[in-house]
Amino acid sequence: MKNFKKLFAFFILIGVLVVLASCGNASGVRAVLEATSVSTTKITLKASFDENENLKSKAATASIKKYTYNDSNAEEYSGEYQSLSFVNDVYTSATAEFTGLKKNTKYLFKLFIKFNSYEEEVAKIEKSTSNDDVIEITDVDGLNSIKDDISATYKLMNDIDLTDKTLNMGLSATSSERFKGVFDGNGKTIKNLNLSSASNIGLFAYTEGAEIKDLTIDGVTGDFSTGRATANIGSLIGVAEKTFVENVIVKNVNISIQGNTSAEINVGGIVGKSDKSSFKNVKAENVSIVFSRSRLKVAAGLFSGILMGQSVNIEEEVDGVKNIINKVEIDGENLTYLANACSASGKIEALLYYPSSEGFTHVGGFSGDISSQSVIYDSYADANILITKDTTSSYSNKYDLAVGGFLGCNNSGSGLKVEKCLAYASIEAYAGVKPTSTNGDYPQIQELEEGGDLEAYKTTL
Repeated sequence: MKNFKKLFAFFILIGVLVVLASCGNASGVRAVLEATSVSTTKITLKASFDENENLKSKAATASIKKYTYNDSNAEEYSGEYQSLSFVNDVYTSATAEFTGLKKNTKYLFKLFIKFNSYEEEVAKIEKSTSNDDVIEITDVDGLNSIKDDISATYKLMNDIDLTDKTLNMGLSATSSERFKGVFDGNGKTIKNLNLSSASNIGLFAYTEGAEIKDLTIDGVTGDFSTGRATANIGSLIGVAEKTFVENVIVKNVNISIQGNTSAEINVGGIVGKSDKSSFKNVKAENVSIVFSRSRLKVAAGLFSGILMGQSVNIEEEVDGVKNIINKVEIDGENLTYLANACSASGKIEALLYYPSSEGFTHVGGFSGDISSQSVIYDSYADANILITKDTTSSYSNKYDLAVGGFLGCNNSGSGLKVEKCLAYASIEAYAGVKPTSTNGDYPQIQELEEGGDLEAYKTTL
């Protein structure tokens, strides 16, 4: 009996030692594993960690292993893994990319932590590759990966909030950095977009031959009030070239700008500068564009800064038949359109600074400037426009001002067609600062009587 008790105590001791050993090996790391983008042959994963001293001290290391499934649906380790590295000593997240995968195939990925020569599984995710050539995007890292393949087709799988997030899609004016693919918003919303300083500014800084559809952007902020030079600024696209945009809503936009002495700025709620592009069922709602100083050459509209170029044919193939999808019939003629069933609402305020060199400010409720022989069809603007003059600046007779409830300035002559469009606008333009009202009266404004002294009258403005 005594021997039995000793044997029992021995096993109890062994069990305690095993438990203590396990506790000694445990890293305490907690993590979540998620897929940020998915295509037919590639899955990008992001591991997010709670802060942990064992990661910071590099006592613990992390890796992701790939598993496949056999015919019995049992998991099998493929032998492929990715060791995770942390950028700039920030030990809270890391990414890994698995390529060369099979189309429409299910994989299992497990996140392991190695600590004190002991490896423990802390998270896992099951994900299938796409059945078609579409890259799925789930977060800001997926958006930033667009720069890795500018001609691919992307599909937004989740709403994304960009608050306190860094967006760097790597798109600019060079041919190798223009987005030329398809972005399917899939009815999702991107929230709280902060426009950062560059020559072309927007969610997509520059597009060429691209298609963007079925997307909402809610909350856009762009603060360029410290002064800026040449720029094309739009919430959705900075510069759109030969691009087709359909079923997009951009709302709650606040952009503040001050141009410097050589500034050439095109700014709009949707697009800064559009060249040979088409927009269908695109809405800009509650847009605010404020110029604390407008100079040297400015085109501003609640929808677009400038629409230019003859729209190119946009083809869509269905069951082997190609159709041009950006045309409307007017007087028996099929014409490509710049905008169809589009709208814009909000306010534009500009304080004009008249420099000594030649310049202009063109402001429109829909578009500030236009230079095209295409069509704007079935669209409207609801705008409040306030134009005042910086009274401290010297007057230049080379400076041009054009303001309109729908279009500010038409440079295309008779070739442009505006059909079934409406502007509901309040426009105020003052030769100096806006006068203050006292009981509905404006004592600062003096009327010139018939036969009065025009030059003396000018001094009152």
